[in-house]
Amino acid sequence: MYEVVEASNYIQSVVVFNLLPKHPLAMSFIEKNPLKGWALFFARLFFDFNTLRRLFWALVLLNIFVVILLILDIDHITGGLKLGGTLHSIMGVALGLLLVFRTNTAYERWSEGRKLLGGLVNACREIAIKAFAFFPKKEDRNTVARLLAAYAFALRNHLRDDKTIDYHYLLSQHEVELLAQANHHPNWIAKRLYQFVYQAYQSKQLDGFQFQSLDTLANQLTDISGGCERIRSTPMPQAYKMHLFHFLVLYFTTLPFVMISDLQYWTLPLISLIFYSLAGLKAIGNEIEEPFGQDSNDLPVDVICQKIEANVYEILQMSRDNVEFSEVSKPIADPILQLIEKGVG
Repeated sequence: MYEVVEASNYIQSVVVFNLLPKHPLAMSFIEKNPLKGWALFFARLFFDFNTLRRLFWALVLLNIFVVILLILDIDHITGGLKLGGTLHSIMGVALGLLLVFRTNTAYERWSEGRKLLGGLVNACREIAIKAFAFFPKKEDRNTVARLLAAYAFALRNHLRDDKTIDYHYLLSQHEVELLAQANHHPNWIAKRLYQFVYQAYQSKQLDGFQFQSLDTLANQLTDISGGCERIRSTPMPQAYKMHLFHFLVLYFTTLPFVMISDLQYWTLPLISLIFYSLAGLKAIGNEIEEPFGQDSNDLPVDVICQKIEANVYEILQMSRDNVEFSEVSKPIADPILQLIEKGVG
């Protein structure tokens, strides 16, 4: 029974942490509900309007267009001529196939990005575990811990085209100055880590097997960085995006002519629902195709970086009590997580 409860709490925590937006109405609802664990889940269902916000003005324009057609009595003006439903059925099938391909392609990019970040977590942990065994000196372990943590944050900023060094507390002043002059911050930190390992090998602190073991793991960091850069620098072809956009515009500007004569004013809510269903897929695809950003459905890169920092310091048994955290990389003081700890944990 205990395991079942723990599993339930874990699922709730994951759902909340990854999905729930910090909407004030949602937070108020959660605080008033004694069953906070499942209240978090249901709050997600009722207060996540991210896709609707993206489509809001397009929905407004579409409804204005339909209202104009209703006011003009377009069915009377055209003498009862209307587009065939069969034609739109065929167009709908073609549009559906395009949207499925678009969404699947975007999700593949999102999924590959998550696998690469998972590989980064594992590589940093393995380097930390071996460094703990290979380096008995505290100062050597501290160097490995801070460089691994700095690499994760540097890669995050690099993938967002952000040159700020908000993880400066992990580096010495001299290292920060040298890093500021580099164009590729993750590469510079990886080079610094490799230099440290190689110097340990030259000074006989490491034997050949130990050096090769750490060298192989250090190479994984560069491979992961290159994989993430490939995703970021290879967007969906613009021609495909524009073709899908034009197809959506054509479909929804002609659809009212099919619906109005039979449905009249019911056309407004029904066409809005159809538009939200189809255009929403395109909006979701646009959001997740760049998975390293800061949109609500992007990968939790900040959380993963903080996890790496916490893990490597724990593995190497180094204290971070005297470290001054920056605003970005300090542990999250998230009201959602606080509610989880109080109501679920």
